[in-house]
Amino acid sequence: MAYVHLGADITVPENEIIGIFDMDITTVTAGAREYLARAQRHGGIYYVSLDVVPRSFVVTAGRVYVTTVARRTLRGRACVRAYEDSGASAGTRR
Repeated sequence: MAYVHLGADITVPENEIIGIFDMDITTVTAGAREYLARAQRHGGIYYVSLDVVPRSFVVTAGRVYVTTVARRTLRGRACVRAYEDSGASAGTRR
């Protein structure tokens, strides 16, 4: 099973990730703000780090992880693992 490192000492199984979202872009919409507020009220948000301004959030079936790692970086980590797990050689690209 592949895991995605979200920062600090937090990793989540890649197959549990529903979505990876940019905090600045996504929280402009009222729906996203309400979703995060509802998750906060129900104890479903985990802040990976409180030291730095969050850059993205990762939605899983059981929790929302707010992290300082950029969405693009997290997606890259997930895609690299999927690529490596596919058995493709290092010289080929999809």
